[in-house]
Amino acid sequence: MVWYGWERLYRLSILSGYGLGICLVLLANEKNFTQLKSMKLQLPILLLFCYCLSGCARKNNSDVPPSSATTTPTITINMPADSIQFAAMGDYGDASENEAAVATLIKSLNPDFIITLGDNNYNFGSASTIVGNVGNFYCDFIYNFDAPPTQQCTGIATTEKINRFFPSIGNHDYNYNYAYQPYLDYFTLPGNEVYYDFIWGPVHFFALNSDASDKSVQQNWLAEKLAASQSVFKVVYCHHPPFSSGGHGNELSMQWNFEGVDLVMAGHNHIYERTRKIGEELPIYIVSGLGGGYKRTCNQTPLNLDEFTTFCYDENYGTSFISASTSTMKVQFVSIDNVVIDNFEIVK
Repeated sequence: MVWYGWERLYRLSILSGYGLGICLVLLANEKNFTQLKSMKLQLPILLLFCYCLSGCARKNNSDVPPSSATTTPTITINMPADSIQFAAMGDYGDASENEAAVATLIKSLNPDFIITLGDNNYNFGSASTIVGNVGNFYCDFIYNFDAPPTQQCTGIATTEKINRFFPSIGNHDYNYNYAYQPYLDYFTLPGNEVYYDFIWGPVHFFALNSDASDKSVQQNWLAEKLAASQSVFKVVYCHHPPFSSGGHGNELSMQWNFEGVDLVMAGHNHIYERTRKIGEELPIYIVSGLGGGYKRTCNQTPLNLDEFTTFCYDENYGTSFISASTSTMKVQFVSIDNVVIDNFEIVK
């Protein structure tokens, strides 16, 4: 139990950027200190641990990509089409039977491409697990020509030389030793790959890194991109939901100005949920976190129904499936037993 607590401290220290301070404060707690001493850890060793932890906290966890990411060939995607269909799911990459069932469902729906809502590679974002957690299920959609040779996909997307898989970063894609590098090495994505945009048919997509501790650069980037976009529909997606009744609740750091956006899609809470602010037609907030990781339940942190309308589902795994033309976007959630659980339209 003690070690579980210190693993959580490790993560908190990295995210906050104040590893040394947090560590020393917790050491000052008599109960914590006594427990650790019972593990025969002497004070000099504990202080050394705190110092090392502070170094981990100084690793790059901002919205600025690591320097190695900038060496990736810059890719832009603007695929002309009058209509498109795509799948969107998160919290999936655990190599489970449930992930396999969702992948089978998605392939049967025949989307043009897939966007993911984070947590692509459980549990620790490791290079050693990413093929098993992602590629073994979705390589027909992935064209990752600059990945390490043993990780490159050889499916349909590679034959076509067209990438059809556009992930966003989740907290489980962060590796304690290598930050986001295994993720960046594996996927071949537009821009700096940490956050990016692309256009496919009538929809402009904006993938964000909601796991970053400092999101200011991304916020400015998104505002500029939205102001310049001429697309009929705009979809923003990331891992942590601005609003949700799931166990993790709302992510305050993602409650941005989404004026002009049609859909804001996220995962993190392992449920499906559709939310809208009362008095605002758009955006519609979607949580689609039933991609394969263990299910959670709705209404663990209930939303204020004086402020939001909401629909929530937590009974089975599945995917969001969206089709868009130059006038209409149709959004569904489909369960792995091929039942349409939710269905709505946005008409321009």
